[in-house]
Parts: sequence; C-alpha cells; structure tokens
Amino acid sequence: MGMDETGAAGGAFATAALIIGAVLALLVVVLIIAALISILIHKNLTAGGKLLWVLGVLYLPVLGSVAWFVVGKKGYLNRLVGVDKGYRREAVSPGQHSDQRHGPHGLGGAPA
Repeated sequence: MGMDETGAAGGAFATAALIIGAVLALLVVVLIIAALISILIHKNLTAGGKLLWVLGVLYLPVLGSVAWFVVGKKGYLNRLVGVDKGYRREAVSPGQHSDQRHGPHGLGGAPA
C-alpha cells in the first residue's frame, strides 16, 4: 500500500514540475521575441546599434533581453556607447560631456 501512494505522489510532482517548466520556457521565449521586436522597431538606434543588441539577445537570451528592457530601451547605455541616432556626446570641458540632441541645424537643433 505504501508503494502505490508514493508512486502516485511522485507522478503528480513530476507532472507539476513539467507544467511549471513548460510555462517558464514559454515566458522566456515570449521575453526574447518581445525584446527582439522592441529592438528592431526602436527609432533612436542606428543599424549597428540594433545589430549589437540583437546579437547580445541571441548570445545571452535572458540576460540580453532583460538588459535591453532595463537599460537599452531608455537609451543611457546607447548614448554612452554612441549607437543612439539622436544624441551626440560633446566635450564641454576636460572630463565632462554634454548629451545634447542634434538636428539638421547642428547641435541643439536650432538654426544658427
């Protein structure tokens, strides 16, 4: 009698673990696809920047996807690396930089 109860409990545990594993795997796949789509439609990234982010997500899927949504999408890291189309890092004085949006009329976007 003890063997049947243990076997049934073990089978239920294995089934629950399989279901939880499948749900987690599905969530990871959805996270990766969402990150890739978000990277590809992001308007402020250069083509090279998009390529770097896509390669990062494909090489380290979970870490790359989370990194994109935490720091990449906001643009801080993109401006630092120089792959953001809308900003240019200009030296203000030694050791300091200014992140200014540049437009068709030069730095600041206003006509001279």
